[in-house]
Amino acid sequence: MSTNVAAPIKNFPPTDSEIIGEFDHEELVALINAAEGEWKAGIILAAHTGLRRENIIRLKWTEVALSERKLHVRLVKQRYGKKPKVGSIPLTAAAFNAVSSQVGNNETYVFDELSKLKGSDPNNRFNKIMAKAKVPKRKTLQGGIEVKRSFHSLRHTFTSLLANRDIAPEIRQELTGHTSSEIHQIYTDLGDEVLRDAIGKLPSLSNS
Repeated sequence: MSTNVAAPIKNFPPTDSEIIGEFDHEELVALINAAEGEWKAGIILAAHTGLRRENIIRLKWTEVALSERKLHVRLVKQRYGKKPKVGSIPLTAAAFNAVSSQVGNNETYVFDELSKLKGSDPNNRFNKIMAKAKVPKRKTLQGGIEVKRSFHSLRHTFTSLLANRDIAPEIRQELTGHTSSEIHQIYTDLGDEVLRDAIGKLPSLSNS
């Protein structure tokens, strides 16, 4: 046969074999205390914005509006065929300080050292921080369900923190940039004050 008649058919999306877990507040504080430099700032930013790891380590100054205390981020494209989305995320005091602390280190990227990491380096570095903080990579939940934790767990943690403070699902979806509902994308346009109020309800990341 001169052509592959099955070529136009798309593969089914892969199914994750493992469940991604989140960090509780004590574990999150332990991770922040165990991290140093850019990693500390990156973890704080991830926990209070829900951005994926690639968005964090490749965050550019052109995506940062310090005067507005917001990020305007071109969210990482997750699935083939999905249109890229720009997320507008207000910054908490902790997240704002994490970004501001990096001013002057690199003209292009917010995190100079993190932006240079390639391949498995980010995973390996974060695994070392988890080990230092004595936060296990795997955790067994009630019912015997085992979950895996990684940098991506910070995104799950962010969403759960919002949900536990009664933030409406559509606001959480807007903040995280999830695109599970086409209707949501077309008709929902949440105002800045609503999003900022939601972000303001996140807990402090200090020990007290």
